[in-house]
Amino acid sequence: MRIVNKIKIQTASIQVSKALHKKAETKGMTREKLTSKVRHVIQTGRYAGIYRDQQVTGQSFVQDGLNVVLDEPMRKVVKILRVEKKEAEQKQLVPLGEFEQMIGEMKALLKKTAQFEKAISSEISSLDKQISSIYHDMETNSFNASQGYQFAKKLQMLLRKRRIAKGEFQKFTSSRQELQMIEKNVASILQKAADIQAKQNEYVSGWDHSADENFSRETV
Repeated sequence: MRIVNKIKIQTASIQVSKALHKKAETKGMTREKLTSKVRHVIQTGRYAGIYRDQQVTGQSFVQDGLNVVLDEPMRKVVKILRVEKKEAEQKQLVPLGEFEQMIGEMKALLKKTAQFEKAISSEISSLDKQISSIYHDMETNSFNASQGYQFAKKLQMLLRKRRIAKGEFQKFTSSRQELQMIEKNVASILQKAADIQAKQNEYVSGWDHSADENFSRETV
């Protein structure tokens, strides 16, 4: 899965149009190979903004000399272009893919951190109950020196476990809070970059001497 402009793209479910499959088959490329190739570009390639020509309008992803265009709902590949080196260099204006990947990794890390916090909190609660039980037994029962020693040793063990658990809880809580701040800042940067890219795409839209005409050709 990949997130672009706050839209989740299920890359494993991306389909290729029948017309593109037919063109690929005439050049000896199987449906499976073509589908696998474009899904890889969409998952790991650079998001290049909106692509528009006389036939299609969609979202563009560039990698390894290929420009793969998804339809506007971002569910199906509707065009594939060969990108020459000159064009690839021109279009590297806003490397949004790296930010998207960073946010995805942070969300996964935040989720795992929250799970650790929950587990440690549950452990602290269990230790608190055991400590309270020992205090209650010491308060309400008579015991000799040997029994008192056993109470003290067990209480010491539980208190040490609780101290370690609280330290771990504070560590994960602090890490989660810092990660949330970083995630928020990165998301803000990504949104600003996407807004600028959208303005760039709108500015060049309709040019007779578009970069696509000058530097690209259809591959399939």
